[in-house]
Amino acid sequence: MNTKIINAEKRVTKAKENLKNIIKDVQAKCKHPKEFVHEADWQPETTFFNAQPPFLVCTKCGLAETGWGIGYHTLPETGTKLIREKAMEYVKRTISEIEKCERKYPKYP
Repeated sequence: MNTKIINAEKRVTKAKENLKNIIKDVQAKCKHPKEFVHEADWQPETTFFNAQPPFLVCTKCGLAETGWGIGYHTLPETGTKLIREKAMEYVKRTISEIEKCERKYPKYP
């Protein structure tokens, strides 16, 4: 394969890794002010066992947190709603259930 293509692909991969690290850093430092946190409603099943949970999203940093499982623990519930499709436009990263458990129960395996 052409070395120009290979080198360009390597630069793209490195840029994506850099972006992911910047997003995590910005989200870790964000205070998630209540005026920037909104909830998107759950989406009913479109196929068998395919319902999507409600989620909170900070429109300032793009951090999202699902509401099913152990619930919300990072973002404050504000009662303000966004249409699900609009809320999805802000999501840059979603906190996993494992991350939430680790935060709530620090000795969780």
